[in-house]
Amino acid sequence: MPTIFTLIISNLLVAIAFFFVTTVNNRAQAQTKVQAASITVLPLKKEYERKALWTTLATLENTPNLVISSNENIVEAIRAKCGSAPPDLIKQLIQMNPGEPKISPATRSLRFIACPYWYFGPKGNGVSINVRKGESLKNLAKLLLKTDGPETLNKIRELNIELFDRNDNIIRNSKIIVPYTIRPIQVFLHKDSTQPLSLILAALPDKAKKQALNTGIPLGPGEYQLAAIDSVEIEDPMTDCGISYTANRWPYDLETIEKTIKKARLSLQVSPPSSLIVVADTGVSLSDPNIRQSLWDNPNVKNGFSHNFNYRNDRHGASMVTRRGDNADVEPPPSDYRFHNHGSDVARIIAESGRLLYPLTQTVIAKINDPQPPYRIGVDTIPTSIAYARVVGADVVNISVLIGAPSESLKSAIQNSSALIVAAAGNAGRQVEGLSIYPPGLSEGRERLLVVGSHNWDEQITHFTNIGSRVDILAQGCAIPVIDSDGKRRLVSGTSFSAPFVSQTAAELIAVGVPSNPLILRNRLLATGKFIPELEGMTKYGVILDPERSLRVKEDSIWLKGSKRPLFGQLETSQSWVCISANSAESYSPATVLKIINSGANNELTIWKLSEDEGAFETAQCRNGFSEVVVFRAEDQVDFINYAWEEILDVVPKLH
Repeated sequence: MPTIFTLIISNLLVAIAFFFVTTVNNRAQAQTKVQAASITVLPLKKEYERKALWTTLATLENTPNLVISSNENIVEAIRAKCGSAPPDLIKQLIQMNPGEPKISPATRSLRFIACPYWYFGPKGNGVSINVRKGESLKNLAKLLLKTDGPETLNKIRELNIELFDRNDNIIRNSKIIVPYTIRPIQVFLHKDSTQPLSLILAALPDKAKKQALNTGIPLGPGEYQLAAIDSVEIEDPMTDCGISYTANRWPYDLETIEKTIKKARLSLQVSPPSSLIVVADTGVSLSDPNIRQSLWDNPNVKNGFSHNFNYRNDRHGASMVTRRGDNADVEPPPSDYRFHNHGSDVARIIAESGRLLYPLTQTVIAKINDPQPPYRIGVDTIPTSIAYARVVGADVVNISVLIGAPSESLKSAIQNSSALIVAAAGNAGRQVEGLSIYPPGLSEGRERLLVVGSHNWDEQITHFTNIGSRVDILAQGCAIPVIDSDGKRRLVSGTSFSAPFVSQTAAELIAVGVPSNPLILRNRLLATGKFIPELEGMTKYGVILDPERSLRVKEDSIWLKGSKRPLFGQLETSQSWVCISANSAESYSPATVLKIINSGANNELTIWKLSEDEGAFETAQCRNGFSEVVVFRAEDQVDFINYAWEEILDVVPKLH
């Protein structure tokens, strides 16, 4: 017969066991919880194509529910949830829910798949969208409907009579009606599963498969993900990027850039020291001779140790996790890691872009991965990289990773950075404002942060780049030829590879005498960017990177409408422009102006002017235009010429 003590012990053991089992079950449930992923698909006109997609979605293990209110039919419920109720979707749901009555007095929950990827508005009559004056019909169609075919454009025109001018640009800030908008399909999958997205892609016809935009699993706050995590699929470089398979040219004219820098440096009394670019990425291949040639060689390393605080042997850089710079610490993860080449490719672009100018710019390695599988990128690695840039005296930090929530350490690091932070915009093909991604989504420290999207070889925005008011500038990012350590040539695409072009140009600005102040570097890169009216509204400033113009710091320049290149030379020394409004007149001299843009709408001018805050700039509108012409002498001309503002796309005074 058991004693009381035995019974107490037995009951205690049972309670412990129950607690353990409960804890394990809870953990198991936590591990198997589902999370949403999304994929954007163009509307499929053929019913059999849609059926293939609906059928595939129905096979997914975790599907959402559709709650139908009492006395509501399935059609009404779908339309209330999704904005539209296609007949083939209705058929699919009835098949998935046998016996579903059309009307029931009780609220019930049905097995569902996903809302359609097109949205027709709450009553199926179109969708109202806010637009800005000057925005292009074609760009709006691409952004909202993912197509700019003539049938689509005509439909939008019919719905918005008198809102477009003869060039198909919006004539005033307003709302337009579009027949539908593209919305991502929300798919539910287990935490570590990637199979469903590939299944969906497999179910699509070839054209839709090519154009499908996988936005990936939403980023969490616990670790960074490379911008490349949103895969950029380029099937045809000519079609997608405007470059042939055989093209072996570089996106920017390196010889012209070299001549520009050498000419600018002749006028310098003291040659600036080499500028440093920190590549915060997956590590860099030290066996690549081109990369190795461009690497920083830390003069403070003596006998394996550095005077740079607690970093050991950081001859070419260091791991932000181990705080060491031995080969194993800065080399990329093994080749079985999906993004093994990512950091090396970023470094290759920087190295090639500065190939003719060694050692004016140098690369510092800041490896951000954990040293062991799965090689995660922790939440502290990017702030640590920015801090490391200060330690080594770097001028630029190149970042191609994103995180789902900004930590206080990230905000503080960027706000207090001594270097310019150049960050990839990401490749989801969506508005940054609608995504929780950082650093692009940060509002803090923007004066030290430059977010870079991508354009192709025809200077057109790529289908994959994120866009919106949080994207500052575009650079080449489609089908960039890089050479591996073994001499093999590959074409890489993505905003990850747009950012290093901007980083290299920023570093070269220092080589021609521009102060290494991140605010000044940022302003110069933006002001000298090529203004493209069609990009207004798709990016914050409507400009793409122009390295040569950025580096010609001692020359004024004007860009005439229809010209392929700006004219360099000199504005008349007494030049000033007076903007006359109803109640006042304001004068602007080139010494206070960074850029003047003629957006083309009624000769309305936008002025970028220096503010009282150090390095910052603000914009102003001159709606009626300036009263004066632009008096300018090109470098190959003897006399000054008067240019009317109607002839000019933009004006960029020399750096004062």
